[in-house]
Amino acid sequence: MSIDSLIWGTSLVVSAGLLIAYGLTFRARNRLHVERKAEAVRLGIDRPLAQYPFVDPGLCIGCATCVTACPEGDVLGS
Repeated sequence: MSIDSLIWGTSLVVSAGLLIAYGLTFRARNRLHVERKAEAVRLGIDRPLAQYPFVDPGLCIGCATCVTACPEGDVLGS
């Protein structure tokens, strides 16, 4: 067996090991995400509660950060 064959064989074994480890980790992570999504759907928290932001005037300090952050620019209805 030549040294080239040994190097290529070792590289192939290491690459296959890394690929298998990545595949197993990916599958476990994906299974966790699927379980989390199913639980969120079951609890009804998989969608936003409201389409538009709610600003409580009693808690507002008047800094206008919400107005500058809003892409529509009409947070407070003005």
